[in-house]
Order: sequence, then C-alpha cells, then structure tokens
Amino acid sequence: KGFTAVLAFMAQERGLLDFDDSVTKYLGTGWTLADEAAEKKVTIRHLLTMTTGLDAKLEFDAKPGTKWVYNTPAYQHLIRVIAAAAKMDYVELTHKWLTQPLGMSDTAWIERSNFPKMNKVTMLGLATTARDLGKLGLLVLVSGSWEQFDIVRNPNSMWQMIQPSQDLNPAYGHLWYANGQSRYIQPPDTEIKDGPLWPAAPEDTVAALGHLGRSLFVCPSLGLVVVRLGYATKMALEGDPS
Repeated sequence: KGFTAVLAFMAQERGLLDFDDSVTKYLGTGWTLADEAAEKKVTIRHLLTMTTGLDAKLEFDAKPGTKWVYNTPAYQHLIRVIAAAAKMDYVELTHKWLTQPLGMSDTAWIERSNFPKMNKVTMLGLATTARDLGKLGLLVLVSGSWEQFDIVRNPNSMWQMIQPSQDLNPAYGHLWYANGQSRYIQPPDTEIKDGPLWPAAPEDTVAALGHLGRSLFVCPSLGLVVVRLGYATKMALEGDPS
C-alpha cells in the first residue's frame, strides 16, 4: 500500500490525478457492488485514506469519508486508477516511474492467491526483497530525490503522504501509518485507542505495513529505515507473495 501511495502522489504531481476526483472517472461504473449514485461519491482520496464507506465485498456500508475501515479489496483499485490516468499498463508504469530509477530489480506485481477475485478483479500483491523495500524507505526519507532522478518532484508530496489524513484514525496518512498521534486504530482491531501507535518509537516514525507482518519503518529524526519481510508461516514458506 505504501508503494502504491508513492505512485499516486507521483501521478498527482504530473497533473494526471486529482485526489478529489471520483474513482468512476477512471474505472467507469460497476467497479463496486454499490448503486451507481453511491459509487460515484467514492473518490481517489477515499481509497488513499481507507474511508470509502464500502465493506469488504465492495457493497455500500456508509457515506464515504464517515467511517475508517482497513479495506484491501477497495484499495486494490488504486493502482488501476493510476494506470488509467497515465494511460499505461500498471506493470509498465511501475517500472518506468519507480522500480527502474530506484534500481528495485527484484520487485514485481503478482496475483494474490490467498484472495478471491473481487467483482471480477484479480487481487494483486507486491513481491519484493528487503533490499528493494529499503530503497523505497530511503526515497521517503530523502523526500523523493534519488541520485540523478527527482522521482518525486516536490518534496512536500512525501511529507503530505505520511501526515494524518483524517480524524477517524489520526494515525493513518495516505496508506502509511504515522506515529505520535493522540489516537489510533491498528488492524485487525477496529476500535480507536488512546495514545501513540508505537510509544517507544520517535514521534516522527512512519510505516508501510503489509500482509504477514511485512513492514517498512522510516524514522527521519534518526535517519533510519527498518525493513521486516514478515512471519515465517507455512503460507510464506510455500512462496505466497501477498
């Protein structure tokens, strides 16, 4: 999710996306199981902040922007939105915009075998390595500048991406978690709790957290990037990439 968020902010910088646009503008109608009027009210910003108002089946549950729910099936459409806006295949776009400039040679989108298709859309996962994922963390740490490439043209874009994005879960930015807030929700919990997300960590710590404990932490005040590839579960050992 954190990887996709970087691509989304790059698309916004290039004038290809307005986060307040309806998702339907890029994907057409029928990408959810909600009625057409409700579907059109879901914006790109709602995908980025987990506030679509959709449930896990992509059915209407609440007015967009009024409920925070960690919703992987809804978020999955964001990479397709970005690709549609850029008029490129998402594999080509990812390679051209991010993995090639960063030298992420062991990173690729693959189908998630542990998720069924949602509304006829195949779920995707990012297969990567600790070294490649660390490069993404370094990109966030240095606000988007990388060797001779200005991958993210405006340093403020990276700052905005990791800031709290709404009041429903103050510890959530745009597909990144942010420490140092007064309240938080961290899945699988659904109730909001008081205090910072990671009390022992510096307040400016942010993280991209994925399936099976895969984690990318960035701490600007310490100049630190920490990568964890996840739990050694039977699923992971058998090569499930999600």
